[in-house]
Amino acid sequence: MPLGIKDFIATREAPTTGQSLVFDPSWWASRDAPAVNRLRRAGGIVLGKTTMAEHAAGRPDPQRPFPIPRNPWDPRRWTGGSSAGTGNGIAAGIFPAGLGTDTAGSARIPAAMCGITGFKPTRGLISPEGCLPASPSLDVIGPMARTARDCAALMSLLAPEAMRDISPARSLRGIRIGVPWKLVTDPARGVHAECLDAFEQASAFNSVLRTSHAGTTGTPDSADSAPAGK
Repeated sequence: MPLGIKDFIATREAPTTGQSLVFDPSWWASRDAPAVNRLRRAGGIVLGKTTMAEHAAGRPDPQRPFPIPRNPWDPRRWTGGSSAGTGNGIAAGIFPAGLGTDTAGSARIPAAMCGITGFKPTRGLISPEGCLPASPSLDVIGPMARTARDCAALMSLLAPEAMRDISPARSLRGIRIGVPWKLVTDPARGVHAECLDAFEQASAFNSVLRTSHAGTTGTPDSADSAPAGK
């Protein structure tokens, strides 16, 4: 499987720059991060390092000698970050999957903005070795791919012990999901009607716990608190 690896994660083919001019290019030189090594041993082919926001924070800087990622759905728009290039490459069909990192949304944001799947795994499931630090207590290497099923396949290689007891056919019906409704429905945030509809449709299959603006849990709506499977 062809893979794109965020330029925050070490690969043996090229130095890891973090899209910055200040990092030492000899850091982890000619070595793969353990996460990359696991994917490579399973047959993954690293096509290259993908562009990102400098130091995994903010937006790309046109004054720097690094490529600026464009959203393949609309080249006038950005991909979100900081795992911008991995999200861009998957959405554009350059490679079907890859690795990003996530400290405070850096895999999830470009996944959402590019129409793919990406998430932040539980800290400790994937080795952080060979990944430049942004905030060491929060940094996590995470899979990005076209679908949730593809991400699950990557996780089965990156964290096989954790995935061993998870059935790929497990139904999500009845799973309780927390949604910050006051944030989601705030007109000032400009949430698209299609997104709101998706939340409501999910409520038909799951017990949705509506949370308050402050983050404390509220009482589920009667329509959302039906027994699992109902």
